Amino acid sequence: MEGKTFQHFKGGIYDVIVIAKDSDTLEDVVVYKSRADGKVWTRNKAEFEGMHETGVKRFTEIPQEDTPATDVVDETHNLAIIDGLWDVLVELVEFDGEITEDLIYRNFKRLPKHIVNIGHSWGWNDTVFRDDAYVWFKEQGVL
Repeated sequence: MEGKTFQHFKGGIYDVIVIAKDSDTLEDVVVYKSRADGKVWTRNKAEFEGMHETGVKRFTEIPQEDTPATDVVDETHNLAIIDGLWDVLVELVEFDGEITEDLIYRNFKRLPKHIVNIGHSWGWNDTVFRDDAYVWFKEQGVL
């Protein structure tokens, strides 16, 4: 479990740092970090691996090849990323306001590595990257 990545049923992506022991109960506790804001959380391991009261699994492991990118590349790529994903997001969601850079980056960070690798290799405006991103966001939703 340590070093693996999980998606919370509400959509957040988390990296498991370590399995620790609760000093009072000696039960296993999962220590995990949010990819969105870097906050570190703990949760009883049984609860982490279990079901939420709504009947859905609380956390689902993300296979390594589908683990979302952790950060935006570098400044030279930012405009291309914005341009490439802007069109994808406009096609998927009816926005009341404008699409912001924050919205684009927040969703870019969720993309699986194999899709990000296509953007790195072929360019952020490449048809394969945009089509794959479109299909992934259509299935997973835009946050």
